[in-house]
Amino acid sequence: DGKSYPAYHDIESSTRGWANDDDGYTLYVARAQSDPFAKPTRCRVIVKGDTAKFPTVSYQNRIRTVALSDFLNRMFYDCCRTMGADVGYAKGGGWGGPKGGDIDIAKPTQHVVEQSAVRVLQ
Repeated sequence: DGKSYPAYHDIESSTRGWANDDDGYTLYVARAQSDPFAKPTRCRVIVKGDTAKFPTVSYQNRIRTVALSDFLNRMFYDCCRTMGADVGYAKGGGWGGPKGGDIDIAKPTQHVVEQSAVRVLQ
């Protein structure tokens, strides 16, 4: 739409997101980039339980909830890598070259631990 980077701040909201009722999720933009070299835009997606359709047994206690969250984090990470979404534009373009373009989530470790990248709430 031809607007400058600071205009992206107009889409920020931690309480008012963009709901997609057909697909059962809401997108929230917590902090948008103010320029091409700023920290990445932080977003979160809330998926309704009846959309996700996880079996109740998969989050019936804290241990299973952490395990499900870890599994979802691993799946998203793998999807980003498989699709190439974790790779930004080629570097070296200088001020006029393309920037960003990647989608990233916390890299999974060999341990299943509670983290904030993916949370399953009951």
